[in-house]
Amino acid sequence: MSQTHRAVAIDGPAASGKSTVAKRLAESLGLVMVNSGAMYRAVTWQVLQEGIDLENRAAVLEAMSRMRIDCGVRNNLSTIMINDRLLTTEIRSAG
Repeated sequence: MSQTHRAVAIDGPAASGKSTVAKRLAESLGLVMVNSGAMYRAVTWQVLQEGIDLENRAAVLEAMSRMRIDCGVRNNLSTIMINDRLLTTEIRSAG
């Protein structure tokens, strides 16, 4: 059985309200909001946890090749796990 997925992309500058609009749109359409920025932050968080210099491209790529990255849905919210660790506040706290 084939399953159809709908996707809506919202682009814009930082702090412009993309997530707020996306959450409201997803709720009104009965969809799940997936925050692609959170995926990038999750990978960056893991690389930093390993003490790798973000400027060292080879080391970053090598670390990424070892990561188990799982994206899913829990309680109608998108989730991101790296190496079996569910990341929430780690990738959403102020920098």
